[in-house]
Amino acid sequence: MTESLFIFGNGLGRSINNEAYQLKPAMQAVWGNKENGLSDDHKTIIQKSLALQDNDTQDGPQEEGQLKTIQEVIFACELLQKIEDIRLPFESDETQKILADITQEASELPDALRTYVRQVAIQFLGTDKGKLDAEFSKGLIYFINKRTKPVHIATTNYDDLLYEAFFADTRTVNYGLLDGCPRNDSGQFEFNRLETEISYKMSKKHRGWYLHLHGSPLYVDMDENVRKLTRGDFMDPANHKLPGHIVLTHHAFKRRIIEESPILNAYWNIFCEKLSKSTNIILFGMSGEDDQINEAIRAYARKGATIRIVDWEGENPTVQTRAEEECWEKRLRKEKFNKANLILLRNVQDFKDWALPQSLIPIKNTKLDHCLPT
Repeated sequence: MTESLFIFGNGLGRSINNEAYQLKPAMQAVWGNKENGLSDDHKTIIQKSLALQDNDTQDGPQEEGQLKTIQEVIFACELLQKIEDIRLPFESDETQKILADITQEASELPDALRTYVRQVAIQFLGTDKGKLDAEFSKGLIYFINKRTKPVHIATTNYDDLLYEAFFADTRTVNYGLLDGCPRNDSGQFEFNRLETEISYKMSKKHRGWYLHLHGSPLYVDMDENVRKLTRGDFMDPANHKLPGHIVLTHHAFKRRIIEESPILNAYWNIFCEKLSKSTNIILFGMSGEDDQINEAIRAYARKGATIRIVDWEGENPTVQTRAEEECWEKRLRKEKFNKANLILLRNVQDFKDWALPQSLIPIKNTKLDHCLPT
């Protein structure tokens, strides 16, 4: 039996509440809330950046694509900050003053955007928007606990839907999916990949990783380390303003943001490693628009692995199926994607076949368990 890797997108949340788990409402809510830590000065800076694209800035950014110019401006600001104290041989006192004025304003922009994106991610925490169906959660947990090889969970979401499902079941807590954040001497959860892997090997348990590929509002910088907050920590509004690790930007800059974060870069490397080891790969509720993930699957997915795609069938199943087949074939290429492995459902939470169905199990692995009991 080989490893399994399940990659969850926002289709999981949208199966509960289609409006609440979309990015646009969360971005609008943060922009319009004066209690969220985003100052009027921060808004002005972001609006100025959006204006470079001739967008209507009254409501603020409403999608990742709009953040492209903002991210470019931030990189430029960071460069200006680096040269602020350098006096060029050909510049006058006047140009030096202009540069100083620019860098003073520019210095506020990176923190402004980091505050904003973390506040957006925080919108998805909590169970007030609904919970996963109990039977769906039970089936996934049953599969994880019964495997003799690791089952890895990767997610691009900021919500805690899977957290809520896993930790509501003590068996999953005992199983212990790894997030790389063991308790330190002070009792706080601190990211330490090396210690995690040493403990993992010593435990001799077949534990899988829980990978937040695009970060989480739970991960913050504190005392020069990456700490993981508990969900209860968000009762304290002061924790909402801590610098965090979130990937909410135009797709062209996602890889750069990940590389600059020690925890997200580690997660990404583990993700690519598990792609190469997993025979049973499921993309669950994924839009397919994250080019970076598609590229990783094309480059690292194990040869011969079965890659299944589970998503909503849409209002017109026939048309949706044909469109999804064409799109996924372009995204993953024919050598990685088999049209027979596209599973479109009226409700994605009706899915139960986490193990490879008998018909998809390679001959040499015929001893693998197949469908879970319902």
